[in-house]
Amino acid sequence: MRQENLIRVKGLAERTLVSNHATWECEYWTRATDLRAGYEGLEGSRRRVADHLAAAGILPAELAWSPVEIRPEHRKDEKGNPTNAIEFHVLRQSATVRT
Repeated sequence: MRQENLIRVKGLAERTLVSNHATWECEYWTRATDLRAGYEGLEGSRRRVADHLAAAGILPAELAWSPVEIRPEHRKDEKGNPTNAIEFHVLRQSATVRT
């Protein structure tokens, strides 16, 4: 990490702390009625996250991707109760940077 990314910690004493390790996590998600479209949307987000991190100097070896999590959202009836019909899917993934 760059020198300007310092954390100041206060306790019984006060001093500058320089870390040689950092962990940062980013989560992104998409909603889609069709799983194929959902995966395509998630892949576009993944590319944008990877490009942004690469531009910030993050190396591919410092980046890990979680498995895709898929959660169906069920249509609700007139009383607001969930039915068995799936209205859309929520696809989620995260990227973790460890330096």
